[in-house]
Amino acid sequence: MKNIETSCSELAGVMVVIESYLCAGRANDAVAYLSRAAERFSQRGLTLKAIAVLKKASTIAPENTEVLKRLSKLFLRCGMKEDALRHCIKAAFVYYRTGRAEKAMQTCRKIV
Repeated sequence: MKNIETSCSELAGVMVVIESYLCAGRANDAVAYLSRAAERFSQRGLTLKAIAVLKKASTIAPENTEVLKRLSKLFLRCGMKEDALRHCIKAAFVYYRTGRAEKAMQTCRKIV
């Protein structure tokens, strides 16, 4: 129970920091902070918390392919194949739309 309480308060703390970054107009710093927090949660086996944090990052930076690909991997780890596929396709589409068709194809191959 204590582990759950700790991770909940930790998640709340992450969100407070993010709001501070966003209020200061530092969206890139917010996304970087969220990415680091997601990695820490993931390493501790808190995959759903990592997903929650990265979903917040994807709302701040919807074109961030690294965030989208990491979300895809985490969803796949949880057995959420449709969500994994959706985020992988989003990343591939961003690559394609920005003139990186080969990178889009590589991204798609990874999910097949």
